[in-house]
Amino acid sequence: VQNSPTFAESAFLTHYHQVEMAPTSADVHATVRALVAAYCTHAGVSPAAGEAFVTALENEAAAFLDSNLSDVDRLAQQLWTSGQRLSCAPTPRELSFILNEAIRVDRGNEAMLRPAVQLVHNLNQLCVDRRGIEADVFPPDGRCFRGAVLPTEHLGFFHRGQRYRVPGFLATSRLKGKATEFMNHAFKDCRRQHCAVLWRVQLHPCGPGHSAYACKHVNLVRHGAFPEENEYLFAPYSVFTVRNVERSQAPRTGEPHVIDIEAAIDNECEGEYLSLAPWY
Repeated sequence: VQNSPTFAESAFLTHYHQVEMAPTSADVHATVRALVAAYCTHAGVSPAAGEAFVTALENEAAAFLDSNLSDVDRLAQQLWTSGQRLSCAPTPRELSFILNEAIRVDRGNEAMLRPAVQLVHNLNQLCVDRRGIEADVFPPDGRCFRGAVLPTEHLGFFHRGQRYRVPGFLATSRLKGKATEFMNHAFKDCRRQHCAVLWRVQLHPCGPGHSAYACKHVNLVRHGAFPEENEYLFAPYSVFTVRNVERSQAPRTGEPHVIDIEAAIDNECEGEYLSLAPWY
């Protein structure tokens, strides 16, 4: 549930202008610890489970980064992509989910939102501040994919011409097969209660080498825990336009709904009062 109707009215925007990125690896870990503790309170998860989760994240990061422990950019990317899960019912949660949950809830839990926004600043060093997709890794034809599930009641929001912002990071892959894997896992995790959906995300094909057409808020995650995922990560509150919807009569993993969306070139040139996606 998103507790602010638009980006302009979000507590996220207020905090984003007040908070800076965590400057050291120790600060990043402290921010993660605060976020997880707040999430555990929010979700009714035991503090012991939260502590075990944070310890696992820290140990994994130390092994992953090795001699690069002071590189906060690498650390942020590794934490975002970590496969470690917080033990909670009904579904164990990764840090990426927890971070996006804090952004979605927004004013509903500012104790979660404050540390989340600091982590957003760190990850936006990749997505926005130091972005740049070279031609050799640009998605074929400028297309990325996202596999997920969607409650039937939200399908109607995504109609042709709908322009909206996503209240969270949006993870995609240049590989359709990888996106399909994620869709299959999500469909299984939700116990088949939602519809399977494949998103096809179009970037401007002239982006490589032409700054006027290059999306300003997406980048390839180069230092994640699973580089084979070829993850392209869009910054929170990125803007998209629905170009086409192919509805399936039986939206399971083999026959998902297919939604074509086009990424805006520059979020800062888009309206702050656009509708927020109810699901993504």
